[in-house]
Amino acid sequence: GHGQGPGNGNSNGNGNGQGPGNGNGNGKPLQVAQSEAPRQLTSTLPDNAFKELKSLTLKDNANHSLKVTIQGFQRLSLRTSRCGSVIHLYSPNGRMTLDDYEMTADAAMEAYVKDAGMEGLFEGGASGWGRRLSSTDGMLEGFFNLLEDVEWACESVELPSPDALPQYFHATIKVRHLHENPAKAFSYMFTDEDDMALELAGVKHGDDGRIYKTWEEDLVKAGAYTAYRSVFLMSPFVQELRVKQGPLQVRTEIMGTVGYHCLVDGVEASTIGNMNSDAPPTMEFMGVVVEQGMVLRRWRMYTIDETANETDPTMKNMIEAGMLPNVIEYYDVDTDPSGKFEPGQPRRVVMTSTVEGANVYTEKEYTSITALPHMLSMQGIFDLFGVDKVDTSCKIDRKLVNSTAAQDLAWEMDFLRVTNRSVEDPNFKLPPPLQPWTELPKNVKFHYDKLLKGRKSDPENPAIKRAAKSRYWSLLLKLKHNKDALREQFPALTPGPPNDIMNDTNGTDETDEGRRLSYGVTDHLQGRRLGTFVPGYEEGSYSGRITQADIEARRRGMLKQEHEARRLSNARRLGAVEWVFEFQVTNEKVKIEIEIGDSSFAFTVQYCHLYSPTVTNWPACQTGRAEAGGIVKLEAYGAGAQVVFPYPSTKFTLGGFLVYDDTSALGCATGEPIIFEGLGTRGKNLEDRSGTVGMHSDEGGWQKWEIIPASGGAADLLGQDARVWIKSHRGQYLQDNNGNIRMSSVNKGWEKWRILDGGNGVVYLQSHRGAYLGVSRIPANYKTCTITLYRDEDCKGGSKSYTTNDPDGKIFHFSDDDWESARSSGDCGVTEFFDEDEDEPNYEDNEWVVGNFGCVTFDRDRDEGGLDSSDIESDMSGLRIFAAKPTYPEWAGSMQLYWDKPFETKWMLRTEGGSPACSSGTPVLYGGVTIAKEVDIIGDFGIGFTTELGAGSAVHPDHGPYIAEVFGKGIIEFGPLAVYLYFGFYPQDPWDTKYKKWEMCTKVGYELDIIITFRDEWEIFCTDIDF
Repeated sequence: GHGQGPGNGNSNGNGNGQGPGNGNGNGKPLQVAQSEAPRQLTSTLPDNAFKELKSLTLKDNANHSLKVTIQGFQRLSLRTSRCGSVIHLYSPNGRMTLDDYEMTADAAMEAYVKDAGMEGLFEGGASGWGRRLSSTDGMLEGFFNLLEDVEWACESVELPSPDALPQYFHATIKVRHLHENPAKAFSYMFTDEDDMALELAGVKHGDDGRIYKTWEEDLVKAGAYTAYRSVFLMSPFVQELRVKQGPLQVRTEIMGTVGYHCLVDGVEASTIGNMNSDAPPTMEFMGVVVEQGMVLRRWRMYTIDETANETDPTMKNMIEAGMLPNVIEYYDVDTDPSGKFEPGQPRRVVMTSTVEGANVYTEKEYTSITALPHMLSMQGIFDLFGVDKVDTSCKIDRKLVNSTAAQDLAWEMDFLRVTNRSVEDPNFKLPPPLQPWTELPKNVKFHYDKLLKGRKSDPENPAIKRAAKSRYWSLLLKLKHNKDALREQFPALTPGPPNDIMNDTNGTDETDEGRRLSYGVTDHLQGRRLGTFVPGYEEGSYSGRITQADIEARRRGMLKQEHEARRLSNARRLGAVEWVFEFQVTNEKVKIEIEIGDSSFAFTVQYCHLYSPTVTNWPACQTGRAEAGGIVKLEAYGAGAQVVFPYPSTKFTLGGFLVYDDTSALGCATGEPIIFEGLGTRGKNLEDRSGTVGMHSDEGGWQKWEIIPASGGAADLLGQDARVWIKSHRGQYLQDNNGNIRMSSVNKGWEKWRILDGGNGVVYLQSHRGAYLGVSRIPANYKTCTITLYRDEDCKGGSKSYTTNDPDGKIFHFSDDDWESARSSGDCGVTEFFDEDEDEPNYEDNEWVVGNFGCVTFDRDRDEGGLDSSDIESDMSGLRIFAAKPTYPEWAGSMQLYWDKPFETKWMLRTEGGSPACSSGTPVLYGGVTIAKEVDIIGDFGIGFTTELGAGSAVHPDHGPYIAEVFGKGIIEFGPLAVYLYFGFYPQDPWDTKYKKWEMCTKVGYELDIIITFRDEWEIFCTDIDF
């Protein structure tokens, strides 16, 4: 049809018009009159209807009405709906959602309606889209321009509940877990270009400012078994595989096709597993959310029902204390336009706690799901992950040795071939135990060597590609000072991959030469299996014993049976000079004992527990002054000149000792003015300004505070449970009032604080609620870096620019490689040009430029303004751009409390004279003589009596070395238990009193050395002595 007029004709016959008139076609035209007609709303109306919707009238039972202008609409395809889709109606006052005839309003719209005096329009219940409006029967009218009366049929396919999902599937998952101890998230060995500590591989900063652990998992649900393979960036070549069956699991660490450290043990109790089975919590449907175009259903479950009385009390207490999650949110797929996920498949699980102050958060995002056609056996699961052998047979945890079920599960592993390489091959390098969140030099060295060699020999190895994405490994491999730091840990560190690489059957790809360089093992000590070797109860602990007879037997090539049979004759032939070497390694101690004839020597290194430092009950470890692996005590003992009596067997020994002791806890000055400098404010100090707590750059009276012990004693030592009051110049006390920082006139519970060691003179102030005092964050001024690429030399020809403000680097890839030159603009930190051969960061043929640069031509000499690189000239496929580090304006924020320990919670405490107000005690070096008596009671088991007489020396920062202690100690040893009585004499300010004033103290204590060492000491009395 054709017509004349100022408008457009529209009809089923495709009419159009020009000029003053209307066009009409063969079909029935849509009338565009200004008159409007009301009709009942339903989501089944076609989109054309909602395009013409102008307004909506809401009516309540009191005959009040409210007209709402409609600005636009959106149809959302949704299987979890009554008719296959819902309609979002947008107004200036909020959003309404229509599902068939049911209408809901979001929070903004609800507030608008209530402000209009129509609270009765809402029903009591809520849906996933907001509060439900009363029945649309006569209550809602939509005013449309007159249009064709066409409606859609109401059709939908109901999705099953999550518990109706298929039983068998293989999923890949990304995990994000809130770091329990953010201070341990950084390297103590390696730094970036700005000398800032690197985050450990796998550690990420969240958008909320908190620090998270991240890793990848494979989840296989296959009938009776549930398997998890965990891949951690800190150990790129070693993964953990756990196969669970009921309350038991098989746990092994896999590298290539081989499993190591295979163990059958119990499954840790989970929050869900300990919920009341008689009244299990139910999943509540919370509505739907839209993420990146994907529609997800959201479900919520509370792990403890208030009416449940059968829940495990320990688990319940931990949940109520915020130590375990009390809310689990589950998201599954309603509609995925991309087709990657099927409706009903899981997408994400979030576990968190609503308890105030809780630091609990774990998120698992499903990245792919593949249905399995049938259930799998144990062998089928191992086949799925490509594991067909183990280094040694699976062991059973010592707590389960009498469990028939555990034995049966271990026997199920018989399908795996046992290589026994770690037992039979003295040159074999056993992968270190997996410790994904701890930086152990031996573990770092193992993976560093493999990355160094594999970058050339096996660049497609998934472990190599994983590590390349990690800033930790990238900068360890790239920066010379990091390589030097690692080389200091292992002086014989190989500088690069060996020329001769042999393929090992377990995938290690290492030469014998490389192993010897790595550990410097001499031939006669290579066999870790020489003598006896006994694994300890803790993971990573062991002990052993090697004698001269063992060496003689090895040299003569004797079998073990021959060695045992002839040991006595060997001993007689060796006579009085036979030696014995014994060692014990635990997660908090290394002890070596050597006996040569009638002489003995013992060396002990004590350090904070590698994985749980506060377990080691030295005060330095418990207060956090010494971190995991921090050495706190070195001991050396020697003895000889033995006198032996036969009945009962009694031995007298004279010896000596030398000990370095740094086990003291954090101590702070009390009773004197102290300045509290907040590092997050960059130079400002805590103040009490007429009752208002804030920060100021002055160091006057308002900024002076006093630390008062609040633990019932007057000691300056602040142990793990010690509390203090922090008193201002006005005589009031700093208070955490339910998250508000205030001043209080009383000194009770809310005013108590703990001062915790943050290392290098830094402390944290922890309130009675466990929160850390800090300041608001200074907003960073992020820098922008732009790199422009040019087709021709000298920055001419066609160009393309890439921009980022990310100081941690952003990668850009492009489809063509024909680029000849480049220049930077803005503020750039580092620019990396990718060689197309690998097209990834840290490839050796890539080129790096530090800072801003003018025009550079890639294949031109550097002294002529180029990069002298033929590798990337017309052969460049990507960039990695690091913007310059952000700058920070002068702090002008407020006081805040944090549940973690970011930089803004760090404080430096100073006295009025400017010296540090807190110290970690003075290390003492002391030595002396010992007189020991050992009496055998039954066999080799006996009781020992030792007297120690000695003196200790320390170094004062101003006065130099001085005698710090003279002591005597009587020790009774009975098996692993030692009890002692101690007399100590301590000079008081010897540089002033010339050793004329002393303090004498008497103490009693014990030390129990089992799996870990327990010790304690009690003071009997102290008195002053004047000479």
